[in-house]
Amino acid sequence: STRVRPRALPHVPLDDYELPQPTADGDALRAAVRGRAEHLGRQLRAHGVFARSITLRVRWADGRSDARTGALAQPSALDDPLAAAAIDLLGKLTRPERLVRAVSLTCPGLIAAQGDPALFAV
Repeated sequence: STRVRPRALPHVPLDDYELPQPTADGDALRAAVRGRAEHLGRQLRAHGVFARSITLRVRWADGRSDARTGALAQPSALDDPLAAAAIDLLGKLTRPERLVRAVSLTCPGLIAAQGDPALFAV
């Protein structure tokens, strides 16, 4: 008899997006986070998994870093819900007087997608 092994969920790597220069500009930070969310969404869809939560990590100009994790309203691999949740975390984490050097997003607690592969077009 053949043993069936469950497919391991992929590890989505933590990669910092280094900003061109440290900034506290809200528009620039939201654009950077949105770009990271779109990149992460493509990775999730390529692997056929959903995120249940998202973690935003901010590296400050002084080299220190902070992170916040938030639950998504429902599991998703779509750019808009990922970006909205990440931008919400950004608003809770950043302060106007602190310069940000880099941002990154990860999704702890991935779940395998069931259903139509067309929903996961990259």
